[in-house]
Amino acid sequence: MTYPIISNITISTPDGDLEGIMEVDGTIWPESYSRLTVMFNGGSLMPAPSVVNQDLLMRLWNDTFKNAYSNADMNRSFISKMKRWAVHSLLKLTPPTDTEAELQQDCRFWYTIDNSPHGYLDILYLDQDLRISKGNRGTYIIHEKIIIEN
Repeated sequence: MTYPIISNITISTPDGDLEGIMEVDGTIWPESYSRLTVMFNGGSLMPAPSVVNQDLLMRLWNDTFKNAYSNADMNRSFISKMKRWAVHSLLKLTPPTDTEAELQQDCRFWYTIDNSPHGYLDILYLDQDLRISKGNRGTYIIHEKIIIEN
């Protein structure tokens, strides 16, 4: 089963706060009755509707993220560039680019991971509407079932 993990975030800038949406795409499958294997495939960052609907906030979003990736690449040390290359090579990670974000109507930055490491979730509690699990790195996660009607 594939699923998105959607998080509402606040990005603080010197000119004001911006609401954003961070989405991580994952795949999950049962390993046993009480354990699920998890793999992350990529994700994105985009402005929240509250930002998109206000011209002033959209200008701030665009000013904040304009050339963010190319500027970061120019400011990386040699060692940082080598570490980044190693991680990208091992995970077969395709990072977002400034050009792709400019082409997206929703100003979304995308990344993909083609060689994602696997983790797991141990199910601690489960009912019709709620699942509480503990990840292989010690993170506790509470999943609430939400039904979206079209």
